[in-house]
Amino acid sequence: MKHLARMMMLMSLAATVVATSGCRYLSNRYYDFRDVFQVGAGVTAENSVTGVVPPSLGLHVQVTDFLTLGAITFNGMVAELDHRGTFVGPQATTQMGFLWWQRYQNYEDYENAVVMNSFKDLEFPWSQRMADIQMMWLGRPAKRLNYEFWSLCPQRGGFLAPSGYQYWGTTSIQLGLCDPLLTHLGFMLKAGFDVSELSDFFLGIVCIDALKHDDMTRDEYAVMCNKAVGHREFFGMDIVPKRARD
Repeated sequence: MKHLARMMMLMSLAATVVATSGCRYLSNRYYDFRDVFQVGAGVTAENSVTGVVPPSLGLHVQVTDFLTLGAITFNGMVAELDHRGTFVGPQATTQMGFLWWQRYQNYEDYENAVVMNSFKDLEFPWSQRMADIQMMWLGRPAKRLNYEFWSLCPQRGGFLAPSGYQYWGTTSIQLGLCDPLLTHLGFMLKAGFDVSELSDFFLGIVCIDALKHDDMTRDEYAVMCNKAVGHREFFGMDIVPKRARD
């Protein structure tokens, strides 16, 4: 877990270097590429929240947001590249699926995160734009990598699209195992691939953002570069204008 966390930190540092290098084009291409993948791992042990219930157990497979099978629960420390989102910190999640039906709950402790990038922040202007009513489809935001909405209680139904409808093509697998008798230690592994994001990445190379409209605008890029997430103004400039500048 320590090695994975260090790798995540190095990748986050590399992303910061790209983001602050003064080239919004390179930064947008980097995050378009990141959108294609999910990878993460977690470690856990017996704790007061789960009690005698194993804190990591199960297998969950997803083939797009329309077909899921299995169940998994995890409560511990996780390090993950969640598409363009980066998070290292405490997580508690329970997921179940059978064909089209899903049950989903996910709590990521953002206040105590070791590493968390801007795309995990609800107040980041990009996150707000992705959840704007003009970007929504069937009440679901285009992209939502902050899981505060899913943390309070389990949500059930079909096509929940917890990360947003634009990630509907994600195929993923999650595995959780635990030794409940001797060491009381457990681990979790996850990996995913979204083929629907590949075309957005390749089109972005030639400066076409017609499919996802997820490239950061100048204002959003300025906020990320200057670590001003959560502030409404940046050097006296409204960074969330009624119509964000391209």
